[in-house]
Amino acid sequence: MQKTRIALLWHHHQPYYRDLRTGVFLMPWVRLHGTKDYYGMARMLEECGGAVKATINLVPSLVEQIEQYASGMAQDEHLTLSTLPPADLGPALRERVLDLFFMAHAERMIRPSPRYQELFEKRRPGRVAAINLIDEYSEAEIRDLQVWANLAWFHRTLLQGDEGLAELVAKDRDFTEEEKAFVLRRQQEVLAELLPMHRRLVDSGALEVTTSPYYHPILPLLADMNSARVAMPDTPLPARRIPLVEDAREHLRRAVAKLTEVMGAPPTGLWPSEGSVSPEMLPLVREAGFQWLASDRDVLVASIRDDADAEADLYRPWRLPTRAGELSIVFRDHRLSDLVGFDYQSMAEPDAARDLVGRLRDIAGRHRGDETLITLILDGENPWEYYAEGGVSFLRTLYRELGDAGDLETVRISEHLAANPPRRTIHRLHSGSWIHANFAIWIGHEEDVRAWDYLFRVREDLLRIEDLEGDRIPAQDLSSAWESLYVAEGSDWTWWYGDDHNSGQDEAFDELFRTHLKNVYHFLGRTPPGFLDRPVPGARGGQAEMPTGLLSVKVNGRRNSYFEWSAAGRYRAAPGEGLSSAGGAMHRAGEAVLTGLCFGFDLSTLFLRIDLAETWRDLVTGRAEESASLVVRFEAPAGAEIVVTTDEEGHSHAIARGDGIPGGPAEFAVDRIVELSCPFAYLGVEPGDSLSFHVELIYGDVLAERLPGTDTVSLAVPTEDYEALNWRV
Repeated sequence: MQKTRIALLWHHHQPYYRDLRTGVFLMPWVRLHGTKDYYGMARMLEECGGAVKATINLVPSLVEQIEQYASGMAQDEHLTLSTLPPADLGPALRERVLDLFFMAHAERMIRPSPRYQELFEKRRPGRVAAINLIDEYSEAEIRDLQVWANLAWFHRTLLQGDEGLAELVAKDRDFTEEEKAFVLRRQQEVLAELLPMHRRLVDSGALEVTTSPYYHPILPLLADMNSARVAMPDTPLPARRIPLVEDAREHLRRAVAKLTEVMGAPPTGLWPSEGSVSPEMLPLVREAGFQWLASDRDVLVASIRDDADAEADLYRPWRLPTRAGELSIVFRDHRLSDLVGFDYQSMAEPDAARDLVGRLRDIAGRHRGDETLITLILDGENPWEYYAEGGVSFLRTLYRELGDAGDLETVRISEHLAANPPRRTIHRLHSGSWIHANFAIWIGHEEDVRAWDYLFRVREDLLRIEDLEGDRIPAQDLSSAWESLYVAEGSDWTWWYGDDHNSGQDEAFDELFRTHLKNVYHFLGRTPPGFLDRPVPGARGGQAEMPTGLLSVKVNGRRNSYFEWSAAGRYRAAPGEGLSSAGGAMHRAGEAVLTGLCFGFDLSTLFLRIDLAETWRDLVTGRAEESASLVVRFEAPAGAEIVVTTDEEGHSHAIARGDGIPGGPAEFAVDRIVELSCPFAYLGVEPGDSLSFHVELIYGDVLAERLPGTDTVSLAVPTEDYEALNWRV
C-alpha cells in the first residue's frame, strides 16, 4: 500500500530580549521556554527512536540566546531575583518578585503544586497590588516561590524522569538555598544540552532543522513595504518607507551562517517569519541558498484563484520560478494546524491525538499519489501549557499512532521534495502571511505605522552618520549599531502594537523596541533623539492641517499680517519633537530651534514658513564654529531638495536641486521667522502631483533637528480650478 506522507513542522521562536549595550536580557522567556518546550519537543521526538520524522524550525536569534544562557553568561531580572537569598531582598525587590514570579498558566503550571497554589492564592493577583503584600510573605515562602517560578517551567519528562527534580516536586515546600541552587544549575545544564540534542536528531535522520530570517522580520515588508497593499489596498504606510532589500538579504545570509555553524550543514528549508511571502522576497531566498519555503493555505488560495480544486492543490508542493533560480513551496493545512494549536487543548490528550490521525486518514483517502504531502506547521512552544498534561500525552499518542500506521508516513520536507519535485507552477505568489493572508498585524494599525516611522528615521540617521564619520567610529561599535537596527526590524514589536494582541506586558515590549533603536545611537557615541523617549502607543508628534486657499506671501522673514498665512496649512510641533541625536547636545537643555511649519501655494509657487523659538539666535550662535543650514528634503518628488546656505560674507542663498528636476534659485528670508518660496517648475511637478517633504536644520555635517520628527508633510500641487473647488464663505 502506498503511504500518504505527513510533514510536521514545529516553529520555535522568541523575540530578542537581550539589550546589546548592557548584555542584560529584559525578559526571561528564552530560558523558561528552553527548559520546558524546546527541550521537550526534541525529547519527545527522541523517544520515538527514529519511527517518526519531523521538522523543527529554529529562529537564529533564538539559537543565539540559548547559547548565551547555556554558557552561563546570560542574566535577566527574573534569574537575578531567583538567585538572591530572601533575606537580601529589600522592599522594591520583593515587590518585583511578587509581580514576576506568578507568570505561568494558573491551571496547568501553578495548581499542580499545592505550595505554589497556596502562594498564588495569597498573592490575590488583580485584586491587591504587590507593594501591599511585601511584608506578608515570610523568607521561607519567598524561597519556595523562587524555586517554583523556575521548577514549574521544566518539561514534564524532566519533572518525572530527572531524579533530583522529581524529588523536589514531591517535596513541594520548605526548600533550602542548596536546593534552589540545584534547580538553577540544572536549568543551565538542560539549556546546554538543547542544541546538541537537535544535532544528534539531525544526524540520526529523524529531524530536519529549518530556519527563519535572523531576527524574525516580516521579509516582504523589508523587501518592499508596498506589498502590504496587495491584500489591503487602503492600508496606511510610512511616508518615508524605502525598500530595505539589503537588510532582508543580511537577515537571510546570517540565518544560513548561524544554522550551518550549529547544525553542521546549511538549512535547505525556510519558514519565513509568520509564513509571510511576496514575489519580491523570493529571489533573496534563493540567493541565500534555500531550496524550499513554506506558507499558509490562504496564501495558496489567493495565488491560484481560478483553480477549481483548491483542496487537492493544498496537498502537493509547488514550483516558484525566480530570477535567481527555482524554489519549491509547500502550504500548511490551516485547519489541522489550528486544531493542534488552539482547539485540542479542551479534549483529553489521547483522544485529541487520535482525532487528528483520523482526520489525516480522511484526507489521505481523498488525495492519494506520489506528490501528496499533508503539512502541519505551528508553534512548538505556545500550545502546550494549555494542555492538561502539558502536551506530553498528546504527542506520545500522536507519534505512536503515526509510527505504527501502515498507511501514513512522517517525512522530512526536504526528503519528500527530493523524491517528488513539484510539477505545477505558481506564476504570481500572493503577498500575505498565515494570518488572513495579509500583513495587517504588522502594518495595519496607526501604531504599527508609527513604529516603522521610528525605525526608518533611525536607519536614515545611521546611514548619514556612517557616511560622514564611519572612518572615525570603531568598527565594533558601528557593527553593533547595525545589529541593534536589525533587532528592531523583527516582527515581534509590531505584533503587540495596535488592538490585535495584548501580552499583559505591552509596555515592556514597547520599551524594548525603543531600547534597541536607542542603542543605535549609543554605539555611535550619540545621544538618542527625544522622539525615542515617547512610547509608540499614543505617541504623537505635531498635528498637520491642510491649506484652505491660495496664498499671497511677501518673503521677508516677518509676519506682515494675520491674513498673509491665514489660509496656509500648519504643522505644530510637539515639544522637542524635532531634536535629533545631536540636538540635546547642541542646544542648551535640549531646546529646539524649529517649532512649527506653515505651508501653502499659489498656482505656480510653493510657500513655506518655518517658525523659530524666541531664543533661536542664541541657540544658533552658540554653535558659531559650525555653519548652520536649512534643507527642505522631498520624498516626492524623490531626491529633490531646497538648500539654504550662507556664504563667506554672511549672505544666505536658497536653491532647489536634485536629480531629474530642473532646479533653480529659491527666494529666502529670515528674521523672526523663516520664509521661502520656490516655483513648482523648479521642482519638476505639475498641477495635481503630490509633494511630500520635511525640514532639516544642520550644523556643519550634523543633523540637529527635523520637522516633522518621524513623518512628512504631504500636499498636492493646486490645479487651475483650486479656488472654485475650495470656495468658502
